[in-house]
Amino acid sequence: MIPIYWIAFGLGLSSLILWILIRGLADADVLVRIDPESRVPRLKLLVAGILGFGMAGLSSSYAGWSPGMSVAAAAGGAVASAWYAHRVDDEPFSELPGSSGDSSAQHP
Repeated sequence: MIPIYWIAFGLGLSSLILWILIRGLADADVLVRIDPESRVPRLKLLVAGILGFGMAGLSSSYAGWSPGMSVAAAAGGAVASAWYAHRVDDEPFSELPGSSGDSSAQHP
């Protein structure tokens, strides 16, 4: 099972890096047409799930867990990663004092 977890981890990590690069270029108005968020809205859940599956499966396998427990941990990691990716806001710092649009912040 370990090679399956390595493949999932490698695929998830490379997809995440590609996602970050494309998203950054889309935010910079270089590649607006291929913004992954607007083209496939739930793709980030799939990328997070694959990465979580690989990470949880690898860590539980190398920890010496039984194959059944490793598969359960990998499935749990996939669900937890996808849930967290769904829960995270696109603008996490927009409500902090001093951010743009906040008139109550005291600037020296």
